[in-house]
Amino acid sequence: MKFGAQRDEPGMTPGMTLPLEAQPDFVYEEPTPPPALQNTPIPGEEPLDIDWASVGLGLLALIAVGGLIPFWLWIYFVYNPPVK
Repeated sequence: MKFGAQRDEPGMTPGMTLPLEAQPDFVYEEPTPPPALQNTPIPGEEPLDIDWASVGLGLLALIAVGGLIPFWLWIYFVYNPPVK
């Protein structure tokens, strides 16, 4: 069937669903529960799992943005010198 050919078929109007014989056959299967977890750590027994790459990138961003503050102040005082 080419695109838009459903309007050409008798009994079909735009917005109608496909006839029952043309709909796909599928059966719903309930999801199976996950297998029992083995060797699960007891809370407080293992050290924290810290993503050090994210911590480093966050600190780098903080330093970069913090370094802009003196630059902005310098630009402000270049165009607006303090009164003497």
